[in-house]
Amino acid sequence: MKKLILLSSVFFAALSATAQTAVTDTVSIGASYISQNYYKLSTGAETVLSTSEWDLGFQTGIMSGGIWVNNMTASLYAYPAGAASNTNFTATWDTAGYATSWKGLFNPQTSWDLGAFNTTSDGSVFDYGWGVYQGGPTHNVLGDSLYLFVKGTTFKKLWIVAKISLENKYIIRHANLDGSGDDTDTLSFNPIIAKNMGYFAFDANVFTREPNIADWDLLFTRYNGTFAPPFNKVTGVLSNPEIQVAEVRGVANVETFTDTTGAGFSSVLNAIGDDWKIPPPPAWVIEDSLVYFVLRGNELWKLIFTGFGGSANGNFIFTKELLSTVSVKENPIGNMVMYPNPMGDGQQLTLVYNLTKRASDAAYTVFDLAGKMVSREQINGETGLHTQTVNTGNLAPGMYMVNLTVDNNTQTLKLIVR
Repeated sequence: MKKLILLSSVFFAALSATAQTAVTDTVSIGASYISQNYYKLSTGAETVLSTSEWDLGFQTGIMSGGIWVNNMTASLYAYPAGAASNTNFTATWDTAGYATSWKGLFNPQTSWDLGAFNTTSDGSVFDYGWGVYQGGPTHNVLGDSLYLFVKGTTFKKLWIVAKISLENKYIIRHANLDGSGDDTDTLSFNPIIAKNMGYFAFDANVFTREPNIADWDLLFTRYNGTFAPPFNKVTGVLSNPEIQVAEVRGVANVETFTDTTGAGFSSVLNAIGDDWKIPPPPAWVIEDSLVYFVLRGNELWKLIFTGFGGSANGNFIFTKELLSTVSVKENPIGNMVMYPNPMGDGQQLTLVYNLTKRASDAAYTVFDLAGKMVSREQINGETGLHTQTVNTGNLAPGMYMVNLTVDNNTQTLKLIVR
């Protein structure tokens, strides 16, 4: 699996000499992968929850707009016959051939901020996919899209009507295809803002399920893979939004390896993912030269997968080792700005950056939202304030990430091209 790698702005100079002994642990999501397991590295605590108990998931942050669908039990399709309106919602929907002719939507598994409902965004900072950001003073998002939700024999029309941002509430409308059961629900997430996601089920309304963000590090689960077509389900590990992960391959001795120098620490959701194992036939094979480093706060963990039980029991077997606290070299990147942003057709983008110490390697890199590098150039690494013209001649309208990387330290800015 290819993964988008966003380099961390920290570089580890040394590890404490108080590293603990490696511990072997087994985490299970059950036969046929029927559960999700939220796991805390420091305590080994597990929170095991049914995969099938939720339909929609909402990021709880006041200014967030990520909305997920439970792709393990349900399917989501974009309604192709009109934008969100009362007329289009109440109209008779012709769903013949929907499974092949309507656009199926899937959770991308790259960021908690990007669920299936966000994948139809045009890439601008104002387009959330399901709705359009209205700006200040309300910061509300108004829904402009309709969806078909399918779960077994249940078919629902669905409209994310709005997010009332300052109150941290979503308004959603849903009905059966024949127009019966037309309900509008207001979902309030302020009471559970300490959690990463809040959940909704059509038969249970809004409810809590996962532990607080502070109480778990890794989510062992079944999810949609990123390879297509089609979107296949895989089993692997997703990351808490507050951790970063580095993947190091080709390690000769995984038991003694602790070198994080130059490792690219990533906040991507599936930075661990599922590709530490090779599927049957004839049997699951675990990559034996692969080490993961997991950073949360100043704790650095080493993770090595040693076994996988597959659908027979859903067991993940691994060793974990706390490499204790880390010392961090001073980040040489001071202030960094770029202008104009948003940038219109024919305009020249300028990057202004300040280096607090001389760098042996300095470069900027431009990525699109799919993680593809579209531009890169070495730049001046001397101490002081610098102005750099950025190559943007081949950028189509949309959103991009501009990384300034200086001796393994990276800062990132969002760029909007109109």
